[in-house]
Amino acid sequence: MAFKQASRQFEMLVDISLLLDTAREEHGLNFSRGAWNRPGVRGLMLDRGAVERSMNGKKSVVELFSLPLIYDELGRSGTHHWYSADPMPLRAILSDDRLRDAVLKSLIDPGSIYRRLRVAGKWFSEAFWASNPDDATLALGVALDALIGSKNGLPGRAMKERFALLGDAPSARSLRAKEYDELYRVRSTVAHGGMSSKVEEEGFVKNFQREVTWAAWRLIAMQADFSISSDAELDGVFESLRWGTKDWPIGGEGKKINSILQPVAKSDDGVTQQRACESERPA
Repeated sequence: MAFKQASRQFEMLVDISLLLDTAREEHGLNFSRGAWNRPGVRGLMLDRGAVERSMNGKKSVVELFSLPLIYDELGRSGTHHWYSADPMPLRAILSDDRLRDAVLKSLIDPGSIYRRLRVAGKWFSEAFWASNPDDATLALGVALDALIGSKNGLPGRAMKERFALLGDAPSARSLRAKEYDELYRVRSTVAHGGMSSKVEEEGFVKNFQREVTWAAWRLIAMQADFSISSDAELDGVFESLRWGTKDWPIGGEGKKINSILQPVAKSDDGVTQQRACESERPA
């Protein structure tokens, strides 16, 4: 039981770190690395202490290793292979104080917002390690739903509004709404067995990842600025922002957190890079 709990805590640590990392490419973390690079406990484990005790008294230095046995139907050949995985740069990711604090809270805080981050992190990680862009698109859609959805279920229009209201600049919310529409349309097509050429476009999945990461950080800011402790309170904040009875506080966490989200623009080939935070846009 303790081993399973420790393994799950480690998985959550990796999941949430991936979700909140705004410099994944700088850290060498690119989509489609494949599940074989996914951190975790795998393979065979030996009782090294018992083996080493059995070798006591031998004068030579012995190093343990194992070979997978491959035996064909004729019994004529056997082979072995070395397998490797790219390391997960957790030290580099968690060197950012704000990100490290957010990951720690996500691991131990029982509140509504950080529970959402844990669920979103799981699905974000599934998308990140997927080798198929269709699978990644579906998982990213679930991650975004986990962040901004409601237990009672919401129509697409309401989800689009929530995504836009995460931004602290009203003038930029229509752009966010359009972005959500595009992502939701592609996700919906894939979910219903259709094919979308957008999924195969260079940069689409990476852009979807960035939008989910943006939403996660904005949700953290919302929790800090509006003191949200339950799903009902979150629903109430979204409704108040929608009707204009509340607004993001000037100088609050919503403004400060923009500094970690890198500016963005669309390149000439139409691929969306990291979009600029609303409050950082030139007047």
